[in-house]
Amino acid sequence: MREAVEEVVSLDLRPVVAELEIPMGLVWGESDRVVPRSVLREIVELRPGTPVETISEAGHVPQIERPAEFAAAVERLLARMTAAR
Repeated sequence: MREAVEEVVSLDLRPVVAELEIPMGLVWGESDRVVPRSVLREIVELRPGTPVETISEAGHVPQIERPAEFAAAVERLLARMTAAR
């Protein structure tokens, strides 16, 4: 498992993210220890205007750690993304 995680983390997906032609929104756990907050900033720089919802007291898997808050965050993202179209 460790090798798989290290392989995924080593990939540079910034060019792919920058070229995506689909709407994108992000849900981020404020206490994520797997993916640093700097990655969130980089994604937003690559895709200006990308809506972000952060969930307090959640780490890397907010959908498990804070399911109700995660669902609400997804609903807010979808509403914002639909209104922006």
